[in-house]
Parts: sequence; C-alpha cells; structure tokens
Amino acid sequence: MGDEQELIEDILEQVLNTWPEQLEKLHTTILSKSDIKRIQQQAHSLKGAAANIGAEDFMNIACEIESSNNLEKSGILHQKLEKSFFVLRDSINRTREGIDN
Repeated sequence: MGDEQELIEDILEQVLNTWPEQLEKLHTTILSKSDIKRIQQQAHSLKGAAANIGAEDFMNIACEIESSNNLEKSGILHQKLEKSFFVLRDSINRTREGIDN
C-alpha cells in the first residue's frame, strides 16, 4: 500500500506543480489570437492529464476549448478552466492535510 500511496502523491504533486504553467501557456496562446490549432493542442494535453486523475469538470472544460474554433469562447472557457483548477487544487490540499493528520 505504501508504494501506491507514494505514486498517488507523486501524481498529485505533478498536477499542482505543472498545471499552473500549462494553464498560463494556454492563456498566452489564447491572448495572441493567432493559432487556434495550438490552443486546441494545449487543451487536448490538459484534457488527457485531467482524465488520468479523474478530474471530470476540468476535463470537460478542456474538451470544450479543444473543440471550439472561437477565440472569444476559448478565453471565457479558460477562465472557467482556471476556476476548476483552483477547486481541484484546494480539494487535493484538503485531502493531503487529512491524510497527514
């Protein structure tokens, strides 16, 4: 059970450490208003990562961005994606605190 717990902890740590940067890159790409394919690729990557940990709300919003061809809509969805990440981050931190206690 210890190895499994370590693996889960490593995955959650990676989420907390790498997703903010990925979200920022996506935001920058959306703001550049130049490359819808790149936006879709970045959203696809985030969608896959979210699916791997069961973050359904985050995954569904990333999927909407991936399938959108509208830059304005992508910007609005990005705001929702960030909020979803904050909820996920807070949930992870509360769960980790509960495990430590």
